[in-house]
Amino acid sequence: MKKIITAAVAVLAAAAMVLTASAAAPVGRISAPEVSGITVDGKISADEYNGAAKIALDGKNLKAGVVGEKIAEGFSADVYFGWDAKYLYVAYDITDGTKCYFTEYTWNGGDNVQLLLDVGKKLNGRENILDMNKGTLNGARRGILMSSAPQLKADGAPGAALYCHQCVENESVIQDPVNYPYAASVTDKGWQFEEAIPWTLLLQDMKDKTGEDIPAPAKGSVVTALFIYNDYNANRELAGLYGSMADMSSFDWIPEQHGIELVLAGKKGEEPMPPETGDGILAVTAVLLVSAAAAVVLRRRTGDE
Repeated sequence: MKKIITAAVAVLAAAAMVLTASAAAPVGRISAPEVSGITVDGKISADEYNGAAKIALDGKNLKAGVVGEKIAEGFSADVYFGWDAKYLYVAYDITDGTKCYFTEYTWNGGDNVQLLLDVGKKLNGRENILDMNKGTLNGARRGILMSSAPQLKADGAPGAALYCHQCVENESVIQDPVNYPYAASVTDKGWQFEEAIPWTLLLQDMKDKTGEDIPAPAKGSVVTALFIYNDYNANRELAGLYGSMADMSSFDWIPEQHGIELVLAGKKGEEPMPPETGDGILAVTAVLLVSAAAAVVLRRRTGDE
């Protein structure tokens, strides 16, 4: 009887160790439905996004970078993804207890989201080469970078969005104000941001980076994404850096670290595609380990008898 209990406890302990060690798991693959009726006004409503994919990001699936070294208590981000023939729709509902808003957008100095995207294929590429004489970053192998932030200004400017391309050979880091739809709003708990990113912009950027024509997105296409949150404190100092990494043991901006894989699907209800997330993998592992424990108990009991 003692052997039975010891074996069962050992296997269950192993299961618990797996659960604990994998507490921060990558988001993984999700289905991003085709959507309609989204109004980009900086205010996220349940009805507006009930057909979109929703990812809840927090300490369970975010990796802290070298700044701050841990996810701030109470921080979370609900991120919504949807698409149609013209746009990739992205919305953020941020909960941040140390809100720091921009008054003038200068890339840093306030809370912001960086979203890196890789459309259709893994970006091949060149190594990072910093030319100190010219002050340019040549061949940086990054996804297509969109930066979004709330703003508080006397003129009522709703927010700021930049499109940054820095992966083309002999090109410096360029930050372009965008002309696609975006809007932000400040909330009691943090801020919200919506944007409609044109596929044409993403496809052209991919061609610039790879030298290849990338097919227009359609049902079944895959877009990988990396969400990074730059968390500033009241002194406008960067206090935290959080990312949805594919490998939770390291923090980087390279395409291999895009921990979110969006599979473009039809409208919600047309073709169910269950998400394959890190949590799903974790749950299956736990079930298998617990089942193994039960099997050991039964086997030992049978042997004793």
